[in-house]
Amino acid sequence: VIRSTTDNTVLESVRGDFNMGSSLFLFKKNVVLTNPEYVVKSDTLHYNTISEVVTFLGPTTIIGDDNLIYCENGWYDTNLDQSRYYSNAYILTDGKRLQGDTLYYDRNTGFGKVDGNVQIIDTAENLLVTGGHARLFEKKDSAIVTDESLLMQVFDTDTLFMHADTFKVYRTEKGAQFLFAYYGVKIFKSDLQGSCDSISYSLSDSTIKLYYNPVLWTLEN
Repeated sequence: VIRSTTDNTVLESVRGDFNMGSSLFLFKKNVVLTNPEYVVKSDTLHYNTISEVVTFLGPTTIIGDDNLIYCENGWYDTNLDQSRYYSNAYILTDGKRLQGDTLYYDRNTGFGKVDGNVQIIDTAENLLVTGGHARLFEKKDSAIVTDESLLMQVFDTDTLFMHADTFKVYRTEKGAQFLFAYYGVKIFKSDLQGSCDSISYSLSDSTIKLYYNPVLWTLEN
């Protein structure tokens, strides 16, 4: 057991080794790092007593007041509250799951950055957004997805597909959720197809507004 006198952090594990030359602790099996703001549970963890950087080398969960983070490789700077995660990494926050190849997160600002095979899953809205890059603004409850972005929303008997250069999802102060799609938007549903430059989509009442050269096809019309 290691206890920090500066930030009330406690680190426990079944096994622990210390390298005096590198000031590096190696913890293995049932590792638990408890901080007033979060709890880290891992299989294997390195802790540098000088830099106070934690390195994860196995399946790891970080549980905070507002979110849960999972990874199988990565690091966490306990001084700056900044971290980077790899290998099946994802963030769960407010009913949404954000995942990708590489995930960066700043706990102080609530800012997250995901690059490569991005997916945002919103279970409340039956919504999946994919793309190459994403930016998460946790305190504003908003996210931006770019690079071949695709949206899929599942209804009872159908699915809406929407393609655009960029998607922005955000929630208003009154709780209404909106999605903006812009630059070369295309939409497809079994009974509706369309294209335009940009779209405003109210997820709360399923109202879609098309802007700049909109074209719609539905059945014979």
